Amino acid sequence: MKLWFSKDSNEADFSAPTAPAAPAPAAPNPPPATQPAAPTPPPRPQPAAAPQPVEAPEPPPPAAAPIQHGPNQRDLYRNLMDALYDAVLVVDEKGHVVDSNARVEQTFGYTKNEMWDMSMERLVKGFGPHVLAQLAEPLNEGRPVIIDGRGVRKDGDLFNAEITVGRVKLGRTENLLMAVRDVTKRLIAAQEKIRAQLMAEQPAPAPATTAKVVRLVRKP
Repeated sequence: MKLWFSKDSNEADFSAPTAPAAPAPAAPNPPPATQPAAPTPPPRPQPAAAPQPVEAPEPPPPAAAPIQHGPNQRDLYRNLMDALYDAVLVVDEKGHVVDSNARVEQTFGYTKNEMWDMSMERLVKGFGPHVLAQLAEPLNEGRPVIIDGRGVRKDGDLFNAEITVGRVKLGRTENLLMAVRDVTKRLIAAQEKIRAQLMAEQPAPAPATTAKVVRLVRKP
């Protein structure tokens, strides 16, 4: 059903309906005015983080101690020789010194180098080949020998010497080992003791008496 509307209700005729007017194109909206951008505030400084404790690295395991090798046989031999109280001489089969310890310088007055290859005849009065021959038998039987002799110092002074003789094998050869001790003080002390004992054993002298001379006068 169509409805028709008149412009004026008094008008008898009706005009034809008109198409509705097209709407006017809308004016483009002006672009919004650009506002200057506000400056960006600088970032606030963040509080520094507390330092985290640094764990100390674990120490490396201790290195294995180097193996300490003990002294060799020659060092042991030398330490033993120098630790002895007596003057020790190593003598070959000819009666010559082939080694000695540090004590020989105090006993004889010779250095170790001066003692090398020295004949025992210069060190002990009367020591010669005949003494070496006498030592052979007891030493072969394993018996040590003690000699009471007179030692000769470098300055020519003599001293009472007690010499203990044994046999020792050093390397491939056998040598004589002589320990020389100055026993002069010991002998002097022993002599004084004996003298004191003899004096004590002597009977005490009788006390002196006053002699009276009596003259017998004969009667005439």
